[in-house]
Amino acid sequence: ISGTNWEGVGVQPDIEVPADQALDTAYLDALTKLRGREENEGSTHRFDWAIAGLEAELNPAEVDAATLETYAGDYGPRHLRVVDGVLMYNRDDRDPIPATPMSETLFRFDAVEYFRLEVVLDDDGTPVKLIGYYDNGHTDENPRD
Repeated sequence: ISGTNWEGVGVQPDIEVPADQALDTAYLDALTKLRGREENEGSTHRFDWAIAGLEAELNPAEVDAATLETYAGDYGPRHLRVVDGVLMYNRDDRDPIPATPMSETLFRFDAVEYFRLEVVLDDDGTPVKLIGYYDNGHTDENPRD
């Protein structure tokens, strides 16, 4: 209670962020608090998945085109290509979809929200395999051809 009239001034937020980030920031704060109270491992994984996605949206990663080009290649049934500076992913004969960086080597897909892909690098920075992560905790790997 401020003891003042908030008309024309508004209510001061608990977390100050730009207006376009307010909903995602509030959602992230709520998920983080709920995650801290969760004891079920299956549920904690889902919270961690959602939290990582929101953090990536609020703090977008950028990967330069030259780095993306080094990732391009075939990894068993998985394929990475760079088209107009965007990393494109497809599996087998499916249509390619754009990959959005969550970090330098981890990518998410707007078209497939339950899936993320990590490019694993060796000590020299050369891509050696892909790891597919699923929101249910499953992972699978494919070495580079």
